Amino acid sequence: MQTELRKHQHTLIVYGTGTILFGLWSMAKSAVLLILDDSENSIANIIAESPSELGRGTTIAIVVAVVAIIYIVDLIFRWLVGNSARKIGMGKKKLSPGFIIAAMYIYLVDGLEFVSGVVEIIRGGFDSIDNLLTLLVDITSFVTVGEMVFAAFMVGKLTNEISQRGKAPAEVGK
Repeated sequence: MQTELRKHQHTLIVYGTGTILFGLWSMAKSAVLLILDDSENSIANIIAESPSELGRGTTIAIVVAVVAIIYIVDLIFRWLVGNSARKIGMGKKKLSPGFIIAAMYIYLVDGLEFVSGVVEIIRGGFDSIDNLLTLLVDITSFVTVGEMVFAAFMVGKLTNEISQRGKAPAEVGK
């Protein structure tokens, strides 16, 4: 049982780090797409074609600010969840409902990104290798968060079982 606990703790440490790195990747990918994307569906082209009373520069600034805020919030969530997973894996923190809720939020976001990537590839075909690579990264992130949540549950369960075994038989029912 101790060996299984250590395995799941190690999994939490590794996947917690992976979750943080996926957050950084997501932020970098979005910045590059925002700046360099020249397709007809890019934010810059949509802004250029839409009429605006604010002016083009102000509209671009607002859109960039909103996108940046969204990805900063995502990065903060991923950092908090990844750091919590690492601490749970190191035994410095116990599994909490907040961790599970935040991890499930990330799992939902990754799932939606995966589904939208599949829909985009089906709709537009494989117009570039970027779509396929982004889809593979989204799948990997989705699986990573799922495995991390499973490992967190297992660490909590095994820790409780081990602590119950350490008590005297008369104390277990209390």
